[in-house]
Parts: sequence; structure tokens; C-alpha cells
Amino acid sequence: MNKIKQKGKISLKKNKNNYLCKGIYGLKVLKASLFTEMRFKSLKNNLTRILKKSPIFDKTFQILFHYFPNRPYTKKGILVRCGGGVGNIKYLYVKIPKDSILLEIIPKNKIIRKDINFILIKELKNIIKKYPFLKIINK
Repeated sequence: MNKIKQKGKISLKKNKNNYLCKGIYGLKVLKASLFTEMRFKSLKNNLTRILKKSPIFDKTFQILFHYFPNRPYTKKGILVRCGGGVGNIKYLYVKIPKDSILLEIIPKNKIIRKDINFILIKELKNIIKKYPFLKIINK
């Protein structure tokens, strides 16, 4: 009997979420990947730290995430017998397709000064050094 083998990569369905809806800046995912809770928390903490550094950013911008970790990853303990159902939840994750927008940065005021834009882009580039699979996009 011949075994059926998978040919090619496992690809996620392309999402229609590949353009900015409300914001002026966003972070785009360059390749399909799994995002865990910890990655979301660290990315959100880094962004909020940057936006709260100066009093200008704190009141002018808001962060909108398009994806949330909602799938549980379960694993049984070591030296546990087979059977007895699924193991404990280790962490939550979400599958993000290629070329989709992960988050948007929305201005609360319609008018934004050029110097604020320049500082924001500079800070976003520092974040992208930690996450090489992300890219800055703007409207």
C-alpha cells in the first residue's frame, strides 16, 4: 500500500485584510506565521511604551489589532499514559496569513504634525528590528 504524501507547503487562505481601514500606519505580516499570546503582549507593550514616552503620543494615537489569539495549543505532560482525552492548554495562538495587516495606528485628531509622523516612523523601525517578518505600511 502506498502512503499519501503531502506535496508543497501548507498555505493559509489569503485574507481580504491587506489594506488599512481606519489608521494611517500599520504593521503588515510578510510571511504566514503563528502568533502566540506572548508575542502579542510583547508587541503591545513595546508600542504602548513608545506611545506613552512623550505626552504628545499618549493623546493622539490609538492601537487597533486585527487578530487575537483564540486557538488553544494543548500538550500532555511527560510520562503520561495515552488516552484520557486532550492534555492541558499550554498557550493560545492565532494563524496569520501572508500579506495581512496585524495592527493599525489610528490618530484621534484629524490633523497630525509632520514632526510627530517622523518620530513615530523612527520608533516603529526600532520595533521592526525585533520582528523581522513585519513591515511598516502607510496610507
